[in-house]
Amino acid sequence: MPGGSAKIYQIELRDLEPLLRKKLGDDLELVDYAAESLLPSGENYGSTMLKVHAVIKRSRTADKEDLELVAKMLPPTDFQRAMFDSSYTFRKEAFLYEEMISSYQRLEREFGLRDEEVFDIVPEFYGARYSLTEDEGSFDDDAVLLMRNLKVLGYYTGDRREGLDLEHAKIATVALARFHALGMAMKQHKPEYFDCLKARSKALKFPDDNGFEECVNMFIRVMKQDPEIAVHSDFIEHIMPKASDPSHWFTVPPEPWSTIVHSDFWVNNIMFHKNPISNEVDDVKFVDFQNYLLMSPLRELTFFLLASMNADVMENGFDQLLNLYYEKFIDVLKRMRVDTEPFARDKFDARLKIDAYEELPHCSFMLKIMTSEVKEDEKFDNPDKFMQEDSIKMPEKIELHNVELRELESLLRKKLGDELKVINHSVEPLLPPGENYGSSILKVHVVVKKTKDADEETLDLVAKMLPPTDLQRMIFESSTTFRKEAFLYEELMPSYQRLGQELGAVDAFDIVPEFYGARYSLKGEEDFDDDAVILMQNLKVLGYYTGSRREGTDFEHARAAVKVLARFHALGFAMKLHKPEYFEILKERCKGLTPPPEQFYKEPIEALIQATSNDPEMSIHSDFVKAALSQDSSKNWGTKSIESWSTIIHSDFWVNNIMFHKDPKSNRVDDVKFVDFQNYQYMSPLRELIFFFVTSLKDDVMEHKFDELLDLYYGNFIEVLSRLKCDTNQFTREKFEERLKIDAFVQFPQSVVMLNILTADVHKDDVTSQNIFQEVLNETMLGKLRREGVRKGRSALDCKDATTHEFSAHVGLLIYFEAFMYNVLRLLGQQNSESRMMRFLMWHRKSMGLDYDRTKIAVQALARFHALGITMKHHKPDYFELIKSKSKPPELPAFASIFVRIVCGDPEIGIHSDFIKEAMAQKLKDA
Repeated sequence: MPGGSAKIYQIELRDLEPLLRKKLGDDLELVDYAAESLLPSGENYGSTMLKVHAVIKRSRTADKEDLELVAKMLPPTDFQRAMFDSSYTFRKEAFLYEEMISSYQRLEREFGLRDEEVFDIVPEFYGARYSLTEDEGSFDDDAVLLMRNLKVLGYYTGDRREGLDLEHAKIATVALARFHALGMAMKQHKPEYFDCLKARSKALKFPDDNGFEECVNMFIRVMKQDPEIAVHSDFIEHIMPKASDPSHWFTVPPEPWSTIVHSDFWVNNIMFHKNPISNEVDDVKFVDFQNYLLMSPLRELTFFLLASMNADVMENGFDQLLNLYYEKFIDVLKRMRVDTEPFARDKFDARLKIDAYEELPHCSFMLKIMTSEVKEDEKFDNPDKFMQEDSIKMPEKIELHNVELRELESLLRKKLGDELKVINHSVEPLLPPGENYGSSILKVHVVVKKTKDADEETLDLVAKMLPPTDLQRMIFESSTTFRKEAFLYEELMPSYQRLGQELGAVDAFDIVPEFYGARYSLKGEEDFDDDAVILMQNLKVLGYYTGSRREGTDFEHARAAVKVLARFHALGFAMKLHKPEYFEILKERCKGLTPPPEQFYKEPIEALIQATSNDPEMSIHSDFVKAALSQDSSKNWGTKSIESWSTIIHSDFWVNNIMFHKDPKSNRVDDVKFVDFQNYQYMSPLRELIFFFVTSLKDDVMEHKFDELLDLYYGNFIEVLSRLKCDTNQFTREKFEERLKIDAFVQFPQSVVMLNILTADVHKDDVTSQNIFQEVLNETMLGKLRREGVRKGRSALDCKDATTHEFSAHVGLLIYFEAFMYNVLRLLGQQNSESRMMRFLMWHRKSMGLDYDRTKIAVQALARFHALGITMKHHKPDYFELIKSKSKPPELPAFASIFVRIVCGDPEIGIHSDFIKEAMAQKLKDA
């Protein structure tokens, strides 16, 4: 992991009332509440635990009541959120409280237990939410699980450094046995429902480069050096290396030994209660179910006994606890009418030996957490440091995985037949490092024979494989997006083609490369590892090409792309109309990536808002820019529009993901293909259209052909819908324009964020850089914009003199940023088409001077500009007052600062800088 302290997010519980109403009714009123940390930093690693005191009234006329609650919220660092996969584990834990434990209780009632006898092992649950927005799939800092605060009822945990005494260990063991046995009973009596529970019990995804190998070697060295433990070194050297394989941590045993286990059952996650009169333990609760799994219960039992007992119990009470667990486990199975013969004591003991052996690495790794010192005032602001102290050393650099295409023949046989033989093949990178962030793209040349007697053929293919770093795999959620993209090639696109044929379309919709198959591992369909690959035709060898991401596409290429994009969007609407049940299946596959946290955008966007506000030319748009960029982009990233305006979109449709082909005779574009469908979503198509326009068009196309491309998209969109027998009344041009304004505003921040990738420098000879992806993410957007501004500004102004560097940078920033945002602003009624050229000419005059012809053009435009204002004031005085209110001059201090910096930077004028600064300071004082 990179060095340095992790950023700490401020976790705050907001909007408590609507969450409580889900459980306590719509009449509930929240009178007051207070929240504070429940645990010292470092005592809970996977979440932030808040103690909440709420004062409520269940109706307007009811008396006030106190509620003592615990709010489980996101952990404070990105490191922890990635490690614990919070967006997945929060939903998983909520399911256990809302459904799984309740299902165990229902099953017990079916077998004769009274309400007061059923398994009551978790705190009372008050509800969950994942965001303050209502959008399905949203997940952000407002995610929370709300439950009863057991501490105020007298519950407590043991000391993790000391472990439990025999009294506490016995009551925990009895409850654990019952929990495991109820899973077994559910599996036997309701197997279909148990399959649903199994589906919710999947493990966290470990990165392939998990850092465990070095830890394992350290443990082996330490154990071999200990004179008491060294006698078992053969055993240790055999079992400990297994911990490097992530699958070892959650292996499912052979039946009948699988059930649902807590999987983190140790002293910190068990709460006890004592009878105040007898001072004996009378109840136990389990907490922190964020990673329950389908596993052997005896692995969990082993872990509990080794990680949570005090030294005396380990020495004198171990066998007693084993016997107690077995007796209770069998008793519950019998009461639930489960055959206990497969769990006879000899079979139990045999299984226990296997599971204890497998569980040893887990117990060893827990030693670091069990024995760590946590000071009361210590902040958990550097998890890397915490894990590194004394033992685990995390790599300082990003590790590059060696991505290699293996076992090609078996993959090709899925498409080309079982007799196919690969004679030879060669593989090399298709793109330079940094040109594709979400995967490794390989060029594959294969020589095959389709049968033993057939002639040799060559295949030119592209293999899309995992990206080389764990950071990329985490951000792009590779295990999900690979399967998702394969589904598009295998099913979604063919379904569009079938629909077109059914509705009489003459030309087939063929916009993706020919697909040769996918696999996710050489081990099995459920696995996912470095052998995951999507195989498709190499379009480059057929003459297809992409545009330049730094320059954008010209009008001819933009036209071709827009026509195909309109058809792609329209086909989604047609499928939704004609085959709604099937379309629901497609929608289910369209869930987007987990949006980056708001902090991912915060710094660059704040810098951009500041830059535009202080710029005397761009500040006229500062209100709009601030409003647009201040949206919570982490929520808007995957926001759906209203249902009538939602269809399946590519969701990353920009110049790098569009391939063109030209007719060799006419030299005109004759075909378009779309690639890189790893994050298609169900969303408004106009957001995608705007994203394409502002990221992928050349400046002159943005300036002169924007409206024509809008008209072209709309015309083709309506024409395809009509041909596919869809009602187009809901898509009138007026409604189209209204939706466009809404989507332009929402899409604007994400388009701005793309500037960092659009302008990234990628060096062809930089093939070994370990940090290329991180550099693209980390470099501030403002610095990138300004550097790009210098390049474009110098070209536009023909600046060759170094003294004009500040001018060229400033003008370049204006040109580049305005070219980027200009038409989005105009869609929203924020921009006059002539004023941009007017401002450019005025800047040109300041830095270079204008000749007579340019001055004449500028003066004519200026006269027209002024006259239009007077005309507006005369004919529409009310509206003109609104314009006046938006026409405030820039803040004088900001303007003065820019003026002094630029003027004093000139070598001839700079010798008078003291005088200039003094004069400007006096001017500010007078103002």
